[in-house]
Amino acid sequence: MSVKAKKITVDSCHYSGDKSLHKELLKDKKIKEAAENLVSQFRSTSNHRVYELLGHSLQINKQSSPHIFSMFEDCQKILNLEKYPLNAFINSSQELNASCVFDEKEITIELNSGIIKALSDGELKFVIGHEFGHALFNHHSLPAYGIYRNVSLPPSKALKLMSWSRQAEISADRAGLLCCENIEYAARALIKMSCGGLEEPYVSFDHKDFENQVINRRGVDKSDEMYFTHPLSPLRVSAILDFWKSKAMSAINGFNKKDLLTNAKVDENIAKVLSKMDPIVKTKKEGKTKNNFTLFAAYYVLIQDNISNTSSPLAIDHPDKAYKKEIESLRDVCGKDPVDDFIEYCKKINLDELTKEIQNASIEFKKSKKGIKCSAIEKIVTVARADGELSSKEKNALYHVTSLIGIKNEFVDQILKFLD
Repeated sequence: MSVKAKKITVDSCHYSGDKSLHKELLKDKKIKEAAENLVSQFRSTSNHRVYELLGHSLQINKQSSPHIFSMFEDCQKILNLEKYPLNAFINSSQELNASCVFDEKEITIELNSGIIKALSDGELKFVIGHEFGHALFNHHSLPAYGIYRNVSLPPSKALKLMSWSRQAEISADRAGLLCCENIEYAARALIKMSCGGLEEPYVSFDHKDFENQVINRRGVDKSDEMYFTHPLSPLRVSAILDFWKSKAMSAINGFNKKDLLTNAKVDENIAKVLSKMDPIVKTKKEGKTKNNFTLFAAYYVLIQDNISNTSSPLAIDHPDKAYKKEIESLRDVCGKDPVDDFIEYCKKINLDELTKEIQNASIEFKKSKKGIKCSAIEKIVTVARADGELSSKEKNALYHVTSLIGIKNEFVDQILKFLD
């Protein structure tokens, strides 16, 4: 296969959702400026980071670890990244994790020793290819974590950043599949990483059995689990299984299969799965009561630090900067007019009465699909965190409204993990 052909097929592996949302976010002047500043800062300190790694990690090269180094070389060649010098390291952490940073001059990849112990060669090659995929698809140009930590964004943009970070993993998984060239290696790697590296006989790795698990799972609403920064492994395997059966993958492998999926169909299938958890997607099923729950609950959380007497009216006469910022965020999520009308209404009620309002609204809202409920909670968390802080009172209030609609507290913690 020619180099030109490889570039075309690699480009076709870029998940369209990742690609389009990445482009959309960088059109925002505030996000683009923050991203450029963060990337510039990283470029100026990247050599220092490599120097730090040299001090406490094992550098992977032909002398220290020729076998693993050959995997890196193969992945670079397959993904047309050979022109970039590579810094590869093994650190002593037993956590099953790996990371990649790219300053457009050099690629630095860290593998935890735990992941090397847990995975076979083919599985490890999938992980290495996945990390190279972040460089291949230019994910470094949108440092989502850094942007959120350093820039004051309206919740709608923060929600999109979280959504994009999940979609980027789909593209990176495809790069991993290109490198390991075996669907079972890819699936097994994802399964092992989701269950702490357990081997048989504790965990079954029967490919067809797991595929059936994924197919069965497609009808089950597990939206709360899907909000991890890296989408839940069975869902990632679902996406990679579809891609394995795609025309793009067929062109790369040169195999002939019946009923190949078009690239558009593969991406459509992924979009359907992600739509269950995507806060960007608006649903016609969110009626007045459901919108009220989000508004009531968000306001209930954000006023916790400003209300000391539960019998006093909720309207705040002399709001501080944090309150004003959170209210603006609430307007961004729920709309200016509904929020302003609600604040007027709050002049007539106290905290106890609002609590009852939320409880009443939650009875109907609890019947919603889990994706809608999770989307509401993610919005509420993002509004409450808009001032850059989340007090213990606010967090306890978050747990309360989450429990009212049958969502676990761990779901709140997962979102906060990204925002913090």
